[in-house]
Amino acid sequence: MQEDNYLVPTGDGKSKIAIDLVEIVKAELRLHDVAIVNQYTAPEMLSSFNDTWLKLNRSVTQLTYQRNIAENHHKTAIADAKMACTDEALRALGHSKGSADLRAAFVQRDPKVQETKDRLDEISFVLETLRGKMQAFYNAYNSVKKLVSDRGLPGQKYGDANRPETFAPAKPAVPPQQQDPDLEPLPAGFGAR
Repeated sequence: MQEDNYLVPTGDGKSKIAIDLVEIVKAELRLHDVAIVNQYTAPEMLSSFNDTWLKLNRSVTQLTYQRNIAENHHKTAIADAKMACTDEALRALGHSKGSADLRAAFVQRDPKVQETKDRLDEISFVLETLRGKMQAFYNAYNSVKKLVSDRGLPGQKYGDANRPETFAPAKPAVPPQQQDPDLEPLPAGFGAR
Protein backbone atom coordinates (compact mmCIF):
# COMPACT_ATOMS: atom_id res chain seq x y z
CA MET A 1 0.00 0.00 0.00
CA GLN A 2 1.34 3.40 -0.96
CA GLU A 3 1.02 6.11 1.67
CA ASP A 4 0.20 9.53 0.22
CA ASN A 5 -0.42 11.34 3.49
CA TYR A 6 1.82 12.26 6.39
CA LEU A 7 -0.02 11.61 9.65
CA VAL A 8 0.61 14.21 12.35
CA PRO A 9 -0.67 13.55 15.86
CA THR A 10 -3.27 15.87 17.29
CA GLY A 11 -2.38 17.96 20.31
CA ASP A 12 -4.07 15.57 22.72
CA GLY A 13 -2.59 12.49 21.01
CA LYS A 14 -5.97 10.83 20.51
CA SER A 15 -6.03 10.94 16.69
CA LYS A 16 -4.02 11.94 13.62
CA ILE A 17 -4.24 14.71 11.01
CA ALA A 18 -3.48 13.75 7.40
CA ILE A 19 -1.27 16.10 5.37
CA ASP A 20 -1.51 15.39 1.61
CA LEU A 21 2.09 15.14 0.43
CA VAL A 22 1.33 14.25 -3.20
CA GLU A 23 -0.35 17.57 -3.96
CA ILE A 24 2.42 19.52 -2.25
CA VAL A 25 5.20 17.71 -4.12
CA LYS A 26 3.41 18.08 -7.48
CA ALA A 27 3.08 21.80 -6.90
CA GLU A 28 6.70 22.10 -5.72
CA LEU A 29 7.85 20.66 -9.04
CA ARG A 30 6.16 23.63 -10.73
CA LEU A 31 8.12 26.22 -8.73
CA HIS A 32 11.02 26.01 -11.18
CA ASP A 33 8.65 26.84 -14.05
CA VAL A 34 8.64 30.47 -12.93
CA ALA A 35 11.94 30.81 -14.82
CA ILE A 36 10.28 29.91 -18.14
CA VAL A 37 6.83 31.39 -17.68
CA ASN A 38 5.17 33.07 -20.66
CA GLN A 39 1.88 34.86 -21.20
CA TYR A 40 0.04 31.62 -21.96
CA THR A 41 1.27 29.58 -18.97
CA ALA A 42 1.10 32.40 -16.40
CA PRO A 43 -2.65 32.20 -15.56
CA GLU A 44 -2.54 28.45 -14.96
CA MET A 45 0.61 28.81 -12.89
CA LEU A 46 -0.93 31.57 -10.77
CA SER A 47 -3.98 29.39 -10.18
CA SER A 48 -1.86 26.38 -9.23
CA PHE A 49 0.33 28.35 -6.80
CA ASN A 50 -2.70 30.02 -5.22
CA ASP A 51 -4.52 26.70 -4.79
CA THR A 52 -1.50 25.07 -3.16
CA TRP A 53 -0.95 28.07 -0.88
CA LEU A 54 -4.58 27.85 0.27
CA LYS A 55 -4.24 24.13 1.03
CA LEU A 56 -1.04 24.74 2.95
CA ASN A 57 -2.67 27.64 4.82
CA ARG A 58 -5.51 25.34 5.93
CA SER A 59 -2.99 22.78 7.20
CA VAL A 60 -0.88 25.44 8.93
CA THR A 61 -3.95 26.86 10.68
CA GLN A 62 -5.03 23.41 11.82
CA LEU A 63 -1.54 22.50 13.03
CA THR A 64 -1.14 25.83 14.86
CA TYR A 65 -4.29 25.02 16.81
CA GLN A 66 -3.04 21.49 17.54
CA ARG A 67 0.36 22.82 18.63
CA ASN A 68 -1.38 25.10 21.14
CA ILE A 69 -3.27 22.10 22.50
CA ALA A 70 -0.04 20.09 22.66
CA GLU A 71 1.68 22.93 24.56
CA ASN A 72 -1.15 22.96 27.10
CA HIS A 73 -0.94 19.16 27.53
CA HIS A 74 2.83 19.40 27.95
CA LYS A 75 2.53 22.14 30.60
CA THR A 76 -0.09 20.07 32.43
CA ALA A 77 2.15 16.99 32.32
CA ILE A 78 5.06 19.01 33.74
CA ALA A 79 2.83 20.37 36.52
CA ASP A 80 1.58 16.86 37.35
CA ALA A 81 5.15 15.52 37.39
CA LYS A 82 6.24 18.34 39.72
CA MET A 83 3.36 17.49 42.06
CA ALA A 84 4.41 13.83 42.03
CA CYS A 85 8.03 14.76 42.80
CA THR A 86 7.82 14.35 46.57
CA ASP A 87 10.54 13.39 49.03
CA GLU A 88 9.02 9.89 49.24
CA ALA A 89 9.19 9.50 45.43
CA LEU A 90 12.85 10.60 45.43
CA ARG A 91 13.67 8.20 48.29
CA ALA A 92 12.02 5.39 46.34
CA LEU A 93 14.51 6.11 43.54
CA GLY A 94 17.40 5.85 46.02
CA HIS A 95 18.06 9.51 46.76
CA SER A 96 18.15 10.68 50.37
CA LYS A 97 17.93 14.41 49.72
CA GLY A 98 16.07 16.34 47.05
CA SER A 99 17.67 19.20 45.14
CA ALA A 100 16.40 21.48 42.37
CA ASP A 101 18.46 19.62 39.74
CA LEU A 102 17.26 16.24 40.97
CA ARG A 103 13.65 17.39 40.90
CA ALA A 104 14.07 18.80 37.34
CA ALA A 105 15.57 15.47 36.23
CA PHE A 106 12.68 13.62 37.88
CA VAL A 107 10.19 15.77 35.95
CA GLN A 108 12.02 15.31 32.63
CA ARG A 109 12.13 11.53 33.07
CA ASP A 110 8.40 11.32 33.60
CA PRO A 111 6.91 9.23 30.73
CA LYS A 112 3.91 11.55 30.30
CA VAL A 113 6.21 14.62 30.04
CA GLN A 114 8.37 12.84 27.46
CA GLU A 115 5.34 11.73 25.44
CA THR A 116 3.81 15.22 25.35
CA LYS A 117 7.20 16.79 24.51
CA ASP A 118 7.70 14.38 21.58
CA ARG A 119 4.21 15.13 20.28
CA LEU A 120 4.76 18.89 20.63
CA ASP A 121 8.11 18.64 18.81
CA GLU A 122 6.63 16.65 15.92
CA ILE A 123 3.73 19.06 15.44
CA SER A 124 6.11 22.05 15.62
CA PHE A 125 8.48 20.50 13.07
CA VAL A 126 5.73 19.79 10.53
CA LEU A 127 4.22 23.22 11.14
CA GLU A 128 7.50 25.05 10.44
CA THR A 129 8.13 22.90 7.35
CA LEU A 130 4.70 23.74 5.93
CA ARG A 131 5.19 27.44 6.72
CA GLY A 132 8.42 27.39 4.70
CA LYS A 133 6.66 25.73 1.76
CA MET A 134 3.84 28.25 2.06
CA GLN A 135 6.35 31.10 1.80
CA ALA A 136 7.90 29.52 -1.31
CA PHE A 137 4.51 29.40 -3.05
CA TYR A 138 3.74 32.95 -1.95
CA ASN A 139 7.02 34.15 -3.46
CA ALA A 140 6.48 32.21 -6.70
CA TYR A 141 2.93 33.53 -7.05
CA ASN A 142 4.09 37.13 -6.56
CA SER A 143 6.97 36.67 -9.02
CA VAL A 144 4.64 35.47 -11.77
CA LYS A 145 2.10 38.16 -10.91
CA LYS A 146 4.76 40.86 -11.13
CA LEU A 147 5.87 39.58 -14.53
CA VAL A 148 2.27 39.57 -15.73
CA SER A 149 1.50 43.04 -14.39
CA ASP A 150 4.68 44.50 -15.90
CA ARG A 151 3.66 42.99 -19.23
CA GLY A 152 7.21 41.72 -19.48
CA LEU A 153 6.26 38.18 -20.49
CA PRO A 154 7.25 37.08 -23.96
CA GLY A 155 4.70 35.43 -26.20
CA GLN A 156 5.10 31.75 -26.91
CA LYS A 157 6.50 30.88 -30.33
CA TYR A 158 7.20 27.61 -32.07
CA GLY A 159 10.46 26.19 -30.72
CA ASP A 160 10.45 28.27 -27.52
CA ALA A 161 11.25 25.23 -25.45
CA ASN A 162 14.67 25.06 -27.12
CA ARG A 163 15.44 28.77 -27.17
CA PRO A 164 15.48 30.68 -23.90
CA GLU A 165 14.19 34.21 -24.15
CA THR A 166 14.67 37.11 -21.78
CA PHE A 167 11.73 38.82 -20.12
CA ALA A 168 12.95 42.32 -20.98
CA PRO A 169 11.11 43.80 -23.96
CA ALA A 170 13.22 44.75 -26.94
CA LYS A 171 14.10 48.43 -27.12
CA PRO A 172 12.42 50.12 -30.07
CA ALA A 173 14.70 51.66 -32.67
CA VAL A 174 14.74 55.42 -32.20
CA PRO A 175 14.69 57.37 -35.49
CA PRO A 176 17.37 60.05 -35.80
CA GLN A 177 16.24 63.42 -34.53
CA GLN A 178 14.85 65.67 -37.24
CA GLN A 179 16.08 69.18 -36.71
CA ASP A 180 14.11 72.25 -37.69
CA PRO A 181 15.75 73.74 -40.86
CA ASP A 182 15.55 77.22 -39.33
CA LEU A 183 17.81 76.11 -36.49
CA GLU A 184 20.49 74.43 -38.62
CA PRO A 185 23.95 76.06 -38.54
CA LEU A 186 24.72 78.52 -41.32
CA PRO A 187 27.02 77.45 -44.18
CA ALA A 188 30.61 78.65 -44.21
CA GLY A 189 30.99 82.29 -45.23
CA PHE A 190 27.70 83.37 -43.70
CA GLY A 191 27.32 84.49 -40.18
CA ALA A 192 29.08 86.48 -37.51
CA ARG A 193 32.27 88.44 -38.16
